[in-house]
Amino acid sequence: MKRLFKVYIPVILALTGIAIKAKQMADVYAAEKKNGLEILTLGKVDVVDFNRDLKELNVSYDNTDLKTTNQNIGIYTIRVANNGTEHIRLEDYDPDAPIGLRVLSGKIVDDPRIIFEGNRYLFQSVKLKKQGEDSITMSSVILDPGEFFTMKVLVLYNIFNEPELTAFGKVAGQKEVPVMYAADSGNATVFWKEVLDGEPLIWAARIVALFIAITFAVWIVFILVSIWWKVKRKRIVNGFKRSNGKDAALLGNGLFGSFIINGPKVLRDMHRMIASDLILHGIYVALKQAYKNTEEGEEIIEDYERPSHAIDCMLLYKIATETNGRLSINKQKKQALARFRSYVRKQRAHRYKNGSRPMDYLIQNFTPPFLRKLL
Repeated sequence: MKRLFKVYIPVILALTGIAIKAKQMADVYAAEKKNGLEILTLGKVDVVDFNRDLKELNVSYDNTDLKTTNQNIGIYTIRVANNGTEHIRLEDYDPDAPIGLRVLSGKIVDDPRIIFEGNRYLFQSVKLKKQGEDSITMSSVILDPGEFFTMKVLVLYNIFNEPELTAFGKVAGQKEVPVMYAADSGNATVFWKEVLDGEPLIWAARIVALFIAITFAVWIVFILVSIWWKVKRKRIVNGFKRSNGKDAALLGNGLFGSFIINGPKVLRDMHRMIASDLILHGIYVALKQAYKNTEEGEEIIEDYERPSHAIDCMLLYKIATETNGRLSINKQKKQALARFRSYVRKQRAHRYKNGSRPMDYLIQNFTPPFLRKLL
């Protein structure tokens, strides 16, 4: 628990700081973009569907057959909206750079028309003017946040070269007027507006909640992986008992249970300490002195925890015994422990294809052949 607080509290504080800073940056960004005039292409409908082979159908424009020249006329539905947070007033427009729309790789074939959608002021005030064959200019109108007007534009284009729409003109507070398509826009603006809304403390709470959710998910995965490994280790123990029944009886179920729960590290730690009585006793004395210092107010060094646990296991399972403050090793159990550790290593090497890493094992056994070559 102590280590948990040491790791998690700094992370939570750091994420809170990041959330507050991100909110400040979002506020700066929002301040730079209060006006939000946007042009959105809602859709395009072709006048003629040339995918149907109707030999008797001839469609022409300006004495030109559309089918033989690979041309078509698209009816574009275009919306001009204020998706910002501030009102767009008449003085926000630049009279020398009126807002307009330009069609690339296409030709505007008729005067654009405003569609009435309930806002009589915009329907009557917006004036659209065709400029040449590829451009439209719009009159300056007041647009409150969320208000919009929609127009229909007919564009003649080559069916092998789809037209592209761009905007021009200047509105105060905006570097440019973006042109988006309905498929690209969707609810993205609303979603990010909701995400960016809220005070720094709300942001911090959201970040912390997300962190907790991710931590919980990782914890669940860790539990499942841990159960999987315990099943694997239990199979190893059962195999050792079948092939080395005498050594298994000598070591006892307690050691095997510790191996199943804690993994091979406890075997590795014990193996390093029982090379000789002298080495084991030296480690034992050092640990006793460390814990004595702890009683005097000093903090125990975390590096001592694993060797201390290993010695506790050796004393518990009678691999080592204490006599007059000195540890001695049971030779028979030492040899049985060495054989069990060797068996475990062989089983792991067999499972991971002669000692390769677990990821190599997964790639080798669970990856399709064509991906295996790439990996």
